Order: sequence, then C-alpha cells, then structure tokens
Amino acid sequence: MYITSETQRNERKKVYEFLEIVGLSSYHAKRYPHQFSGGQRQRIGIARALMTNPKLIIADEPVSALDVSIQAQVLNLMQDLQKELKLTYIFIAHDLGVVRHISDRVGVMYLGQMAELADSEALYEKTSSPLHASPVVGSAGSGPGFPARRSGDQRRCAKPGESSERLPIPYALSI
Repeated sequence: MYITSETQRNERKKVYEFLEIVGLSSYHAKRYPHQFSGGQRQRIGIARALMTNPKLIIADEPVSALDVSIQAQVLNLMQDLQKELKLTYIFIAHDLGVVRHISDRVGVMYLGQMAELADSEALYEKTSSPLHASPVVGSAGSGPGFPARRSGDQRRCAKPGESSERLPIPYALSI
C-alpha cells in the first residue's frame, strides 16, 4: 500500500486535469513514454507547458513530425486552448500552410533577420514578389520557389523602417 501526502494527491489531480484538458485520459499518466504516439506526445508536451499557467508559449515546429490529420487535431487543440486560457503563442514553423492557419500576425525570417512582419491575411494576400512564394518549396537546386541567381544580383536585408518591403526569395545552396 502506498502512503501519499496531500501534496502528492493534489499534484496527481492536477496532472489528471491537464491530461483531460489536452484530450487524454487519466490512465495515460501510468504509461511509459515509448507507449505514446507522436500526437499523444505533443499533447503531453502541451499539458506540461500549461501546468505552469503561462501567458506565452513558444512552440518550435510543434507539428512538423506529425501526420496531416494529427497536425490538424493538435493545431485545433492549440487554438481552442488559446481562446479558453487567453494564451499567446510564438509559433515557429516552415510549413506556410500551418502558419497561415494558426497565426494572426506573421514574421518572416530571411538570412537570420526579420524580413517582414504583417497581419496574416495581409501577408498572404500580397502577391508581388512574395518572399514565401509558395507553400510547396522546391528542394536544393533551381525549382519552384528558387529562381536561378543571376550574376550581379544583390542580396538585401530588411531595415527597421522597411518591414513591409519584400525581399527576394532565398536561393538554394548547391551541396
């Protein structure tokens, strides 16, 4: 028989509560990490982050390793939690479809610099030479989204007062 203190019972109750919030059951608390799917692991990570009652969560590629259907479930969960708990996310991702779905405002990084900052809808409505030409970006070499670099082309970096100016699409490196 286990003897548990009041503090341990309260902590266990809090764990069960947050598992329920992210769509898991209390029996999941008794499982080992290798017994969870990728989506369940993401939900556990979200529950762990929420237990500290944050105002801001930084999510770095939170759905990149998940199937599309599981991505949608996790994104919908994050949006629901954002509304219910009045959370703010800094959501870091390369998948522009995911960014468009979850973001109110988008900052585009280019060569380690903030190249553009705009409301999500305004950013995606612009079509003249977009930095993010297509959600489907080609791999190494010239292809969709990676025009061949012409000799004499200049690289530009965003200046603080020019956040609405668009920069050229980055070029793929030949490796």
